[in-house]
Amino acid sequence: MTAPPRPLRIAVLGWHPGGERYPNTRGLLSGLESLPEVRLYRKRPGNVASLYESSVAGPVQRALLILRIFITSLADGLRAVFQPRDDGYDAIYVPYPSVPLLLVLAVLPRGRRPPIIADAFVSLYDTIVVDRELVPQHSLRAKLLYVLERKALGVASRVIVDTPANRKYLADLFKLPEHRVASVPLCIDESRYTPREAVREGGDDGIEVLYIGSFVPLHGIDVIIKAAQMLSDETDIRFTLAGTGQHAAYAAELMSRAPANIRRIDRWIPESEAATLMQNADICLGIFGDTHKSPRVWPYKNYNALACAKPLVTAATALPTESTKPDDICYVVPPADPQALAAAIRHLSGDSGLREKLASAGRDYYVRELSNLAAIRRFLDVVENAMGSE
Repeated sequence: MTAPPRPLRIAVLGWHPGGERYPNTRGLLSGLESLPEVRLYRKRPGNVASLYESSVAGPVQRALLILRIFITSLADGLRAVFQPRDDGYDAIYVPYPSVPLLLVLAVLPRGRRPPIIADAFVSLYDTIVVDRELVPQHSLRAKLLYVLERKALGVASRVIVDTPANRKYLADLFKLPEHRVASVPLCIDESRYTPREAVREGGDDGIEVLYIGSFVPLHGIDVIIKAAQMLSDETDIRFTLAGTGQHAAYAAELMSRAPANIRRIDRWIPESEAATLMQNADICLGIFGDTHKSPRVWPYKNYNALACAKPLVTAATALPTESTKPDDICYVVPPADPQALAAAIRHLSGDSGLREKLASAGRDYYVRELSNLAAIRRFLDVVENAMGSE
C-alpha cells in the first residue's frame, strides 16, 4: 500500500504586522492553512499593532517596536539555521516586512536552512526614498537603506512582489538575478469584497464616484479633485474621497479653492466600511499620479473594486498578470490628466451599458487570475521552484 504524499512543510518566520491593514499576509496564510497538502508552522500570529500605527506613535512606542522586531528576528534567524533539515521545514516564508529577519540571516552561518521565500511587495528604499521622497536620494541615510535592503534580499532564495513590472524593477534596482524574483498577486478580504447591489437612501439615482485610499503621491489625489471641480455643474455626479495620509492636507487646500460635489471622510477607513462604500459606488477610482512607482503597481483598492464587480477608472498601470490588457477590464486614462479623468467619469456616468460591461469583465478577470486561491497557487509554484533549485 502506497503511503499518502507528505504535506509541504512551510515555516512562517519573522515579525509581521497583523490586522486588517495587511490583508495580503492574512489572506495568504489563512489560505495556506486551509489546504490539506500544506502544513504551516507559525510560531506566532500576526502582530495586532500595524506599522502605520507604530510610526505615528511616540518615540518610546517606536523604540519598543524596533526592539521587538530585533528580538523576533534574532530568535527566528537562529531557528532557521539550527533546525534539522530532515526533520524540519521544506521552506521558510518571511512575510512583509522581510528585511529585518533577512539581515539577521545575512550574518549567521547558512547551516542547512531550507529555501527562503521573502515578501518584498513594498520595498523600503523605493517607498521611502524614490516614491514618497521622505529621505533625499543622495543622502547617507538613503545610501545606507539601499545597501541594507540589497544585502537582505540577497539572502532570499526567492523574492516575491505583486506585479511582473515590479519584478523586473526590483531585480534591476537591487541587482538580483531575475529568476530569483517572482510576482504573486496580492490577497484581499474576500469575505467582505463581494458583488452586491448598491443601497441608496430615498431611491437616489445619482452617480456615486468613490476614491478610497491612503493619499500617497502615486494616487494623484490632486488629479481627482481637479476632475471633480471640472464636473461641479454635473449635479447627478457626486464624489466621495475617503481616507487619510501624506497628501490629506494638500487635498483639503485644493478643495477649498473651487466648488465641487465632494463628500470628504477624513480618517482611516476600516475594511468593513470600505467594502460597504465600494459596494454602494457606481464608479471606483484607482491611481492617477505620475510618479516613478505608478506604472508598475496594482494597489489593493483596484483588486477590491474588481472583486466587487465595480467599473474601475485608473491611469495606465501594470496588471498583476500579463495575460490581460488593462483596457479590457477597466477604463484607462493618462496619468496626471484631470481633463481626461473628468471626461472618463462623464462618459461612464452616461453609459450604464459600458459600466456593466467593465464591471463584468473586471470581476471575471479577478476570479480567473487574481483571487486568493489563484494567488496561493502561484505562491506554491514559487516555493516548489525554489526547492527544486537548491
